[in-house]
Amino acid sequence: MESEQLSSSARARILNRVLLTIWVIVWFWTCGGYRYLIGVPGLVVVPLMIAVPITALRSLRRRKLIVGISLLLFVIVFVALLIEKPKRYRNWIESCKKPPVVRFPNEEVVNIKNFTAIKLRSVFVYYSGWVKRRYYLDQ
Repeated sequence: MESEQLSSSARARILNRVLLTIWVIVWFWTCGGYRYLIGVPGLVVVPLMIAVPITALRSLRRRKLIVGISLLLFVIVFVALLIEKPKRYRNWIESCKKPPVVRFPNEEVVNIKNFTAIKLRSVFVYYSGWVKRRYYLDQ
């Protein structure tokens, strides 16, 4: 009887530590999400990343409240990242700044606008630009 109680309490402690570890990882991801989405400065995010888990671990009375609020913040960040669409004004690499526009004026021709053309001068020197290309599908 006594060994069963010890093993169940040991299992409860292990489960509690595993859940707290998962929560800390989720909290770090949530802080990174707010930094990415809103642009919260690192001087604000890093202390929050450290202070909130320490407070939750030390305060048994407030642990449920802290974990609940942080999980709500996680859900908000997760949904916001799912909804967010790529933005055209970001600092894209040169070959991805303009999306190609493909047109089929008839069944035999395809026109591609914003086609990346690169001319290599040497291994490290190149020139790139945007051109229009026309391809005949029968050739």
